[in-house]
Amino acid sequence: MVVVADRFFASSKTCSASGCGHKVDNLPLSIRQWTCPVCGAVHDRDVNAAKNLQEYAVSYTVSACGGEGAGSRCKPKAKPAPVKQEFNTMTTFS
Repeated sequence: MVVVADRFFASSKTCSASGCGHKVDNLPLSIRQWTCPVCGAVHDRDVNAAKNLQEYAVSYTVSACGGEGAGSRCKPKAKPAPVKQEFNTMTTFS
């Protein structure tokens, strides 16, 4: 299942430290590492964003409607993953 986060989801600017979740107001793209002013956690911008997006995806798939088997009333806004493409082993290179 593919979960799509909103374009403006603050994945880089939100502290991913357990229990914190503080969101900094301004974080220019030139800042690659930052320290949370609330809990003191030091974040690499991209790693922090990846952790927040992972948590978003996990929390999105664990439905508040009752989890797996919740029935047809709870439909997530997700699209299926694309079909895997296989490498053509019959290609010859010269």
